[in-house]
Amino acid sequence: MSIEKALKDLDKKEARIERQRQKLLHAKEQNKELNEKLDTLVQESGFSSAKSLVKALIAKYDIKIRATNDNGNNKTSKRVSMTVELRDSIKNKVNSGVSKNKLSKEMNISYNVITKVCDGGYDHLS
Repeated sequence: MSIEKALKDLDKKEARIERQRQKLLHAKEQNKELNEKLDTLVQESGFSSAKSLVKALIAKYDIKIRATNDNGNNKTSKRVSMTVELRDSIKNKVNSGVSKNKLSKEMNISYNVITKVCDGGYDHLS
């Protein structure tokens, strides 16, 4: 690599770093303004703390706080008691062309359990 090319590369990297720096400074300023706005809101609310304000808002507007995925199920799969019917249902759906990923989301069963069923991990059930 020539010295000239190396210098050009350094100039490009410096410019990229400066752009990144400006973006971060802008985000920092926005974050500071938001925090000041929130602090003012909490102070003017009359509540003793931000936590008590949030609790009151949750209670008033009946807000449910829990992680869900796109179809409204819990993000984490629940423990499954594997039955013969469930095993056969999973195998039939996978054999009919439903993807394991889609099936795991529909049935709220982990992908690993679906794969284990397909690999014969529950064939001992009668």
